[in-house]
Amino acid sequence: MRSSWVIGDNPTTGIAGGRAAGLRTIWIGGGAGRVPAIIMSGCDGKLTTE
Repeated sequence: MRSSWVIGDNPTTGIAGGRAAGLRTIWIGGGAGRVPAIIMSGCDGKLTTE
């Protein structure tokens, strides 16, 4: 599963679950009228923002 990712728009339900399972995560945040933010987290817990 090293190449598996969880992609979600809700940090509580999607991203927290993926991280708890030891998966890399991509959170796509934003919403109406806001600039989307993409935050990626590797299995090592380090965050990368793009």
